[in-house]
Formats: sequence, structure tokens, C-alpha cells
Amino acid sequence: MAQSKNTAEIYPVLHTTSDIEGNVEQAHVAFEQGVDGLFLIDHHDPSSDGIMKTYEAVRADFPESFIGMNILGHQASAALRRVVTETNGTTPPDGLWSDYGEDEGMTRNRTIGRDVKIFGGIAFKYRPDYTDDPVLAAYLTKNAPDWIDVITTSGPGTGSPASIEKLDAMSRVLPQGKELAVASGVDMNNIAEIRKVVDKILLASSVEIRDGVFDKDKLREIAEAAHQ
Repeated sequence: MAQSKNTAEIYPVLHTTSDIEGNVEQAHVAFEQGVDGLFLIDHHDPSSDGIMKTYEAVRADFPESFIGMNILGHQASAALRRVVTETNGTTPPDGLWSDYGEDEGMTRNRTIGRDVKIFGGIAFKYRPDYTDDPVLAAYLTKNAPDWIDVITTSGPGTGSPASIEKLDAMSRVLPQGKELAVASGVDMNNIAEIRKVVDKILLASSVEIRDGVFDKDKLREIAEAAHQ
């Protein structure tokens, strides 16, 4: 788990657009920089139809790579059902990221998508349970729902880092078999510390030129730093 590691996996988050070909091109940029996987997210299409089409196109080019999704506005149970039933024969995503740490639909019965790794928000930005207090964050981690595979936390806002104290406290009490991810504020200024206390790093703003376009030099640099 995180406490025995000195490295972390890097998962850039691609803010997809209506240009599916352009999204696929950016996926190539990301994987060429040595990242461990890629997450797709769409802030502009409330129907989420576009991100589903992008996923299928990216999966076609990267059949063996880790590709995850965040379907905004959906709790994990609804998002999981959608990605499993609507991928038109394509392999479902490897990961599904939801900011929601509570979901009765998942708690009651997870009967589909068992191979999809669930990244669930705990002490996550803009959610009612957000906190940067290490003691409270550790408590929430210990009591996280069983269906969350990767406990995913953040700082107080987009681009804002979580404190090392918070991340360290959460990593020390991870339930057996769980992993810890952080999804905000990681850059070259703090990667050396953060890679020691988390398993996975999701990042976007620090490696983007603009939404949907990665800075390949920054992405390569931080991927190399995370893997040292």
C-alpha cells in the first residue's frame, strides 16, 4: 500500500471536447509520455453521449491500456450501469471515478462491472464531507464504503493540493486491499512528497496547455518524477 511505496502511478485527466479525433490525439500524447493510465471527463455535455463515443475511440487505439471515466452528474451506481451496458460491445472502462462517496445503489448490490475499479470521493472537494483535517480524513477513510476500490481525495478546490498531513493520515489507515489516490493540486513542486504517501495521482491543470490539450513536456516530467 501507499506507506511502503516511494513511487506513485500517474493518471492524467483528459477534459474531452466534441472533437473525438482530437481527444484520441491527446490520448496518444498522454500515453507517449509514460503515464500509467488515462481518465476521461466531459464538463460540457450533460447527456454524456460524447464521452462515451470518445471512450470507444480511445479504447480502439489502446485496447490494453488503463482507461477510466468520470461521468459527471451520475452517482457511481448509475455511471457503472451506463458504462457497462452502453459500450456497444467495447470492453468497459478499467476505472470509474465518482466524486460521490455515498451511493445506496452501490452499497445494496454491486452485481455488474466487477472488473471496473471504482475511484470514490472521500473528503473530496465541493462535497459535504470535505475536510483537510487529518484526524477526520482518517476516520472517513477507515469507514469508507466497501465498494470503493480506490479512496480518492483532494484539496479544497481545483488546482489546490491536499496537505501532506491529510494524505499521510489517510494512507496509514487504508482498509486492506484499498488504494489511495489524490485528484487535485499535484505538480512538480510537491510530487516528491506526494508520491510517497499515495498510490495514484490524477491530475489535469498542472499538465495542460488548456482544457483538452496536454503539455507533453510537463506531463513527461511529472510522470518521470512520480516513478523515481
